[in-house]
Amino acid sequence: MKIIKGYKFIQENMKSKEGDCTWKLGEWKKHEEIELCKSGFHACRTPLQSLNYIYGDKWFMVEARGKFKEKKGDKFVASEMRIVKEIDMKVIKWFAIACARQSLKYWDKKYPNDKRVFQAIEAAENYLNNPTKENLEALSAAESAAESAAESAAESAAES
Repeated sequence: MKIIKGYKFIQENMKSKEGDCTWKLGEWKKHEEIELCKSGFHACRTPLQSLNYIYGDKWFMVEARGKFKEKKGDKFVASEMRIVKEIDMKVIKWFAIACARQSLKYWDKKYPNDKRVFQAIEAAENYLNNPTKENLEALSAAESAAESAAESAAESAAES
């Protein structure tokens, strides 16, 4: 039987989005009827695709088998699935920081003297590398400053 690998989010209590399935690592779950977005076990082929469906606090690699339907480039549904490995949520945080760093050049081009967004990125990195109370406080202050910067930029754009 063909096994398909995928990625999905599950709630902290190990229940699925609808709460009708309690997951246990390595245990196959079965569902007879499958229909995308309605019935069966859903997941995505890639980690990036799964970020469109963050329905919980835990992120897993999964295996699926049995009946199968796919929405190309988005997600799939299968009649059988099991979670095989939890992915550390720090991965998403580091990914978000990397995306913010990639976008920073656009901010700097438009607002060359406003370093609040850069400082928020730096504070987030510092906290992930060293999660102390002091770094959390610095992150909170930098986050507020960056939010203020974004609001100012949005107001400026609306006035244009």
